[in-house]
Amino acid sequence: MLTWNLAEYLVRDVSRQLNVLYQTASCFNCHKYTHLQINLVFTRDPTESLVYDILQLKVLHTGRLMFQLARYLRYRSIFS
Repeated sequence: MLTWNLAEYLVRDVSRQLNVLYQTASCFNCHKYTHLQINLVFTRDPTESLVYDILQLKVLHTGRLMFQLARYLRYRSIFS
């Protein structure tokens, strides 16, 4: 039986994209790029509030990358 794990797929996909960004950032002058951001949207039931995670990728002046995961909640109006 073949099963597909969406969360595992997303983690691998994001890791692959971050690796590309890391390699790209190392090729350029990091002083020009101070903030890069990747938005990952995870939704559950459409009747529930929208929950999404934002993974922020910051290029520090030393050329190192710092990752910060922040969770935000945005409530949908039932009248919209």
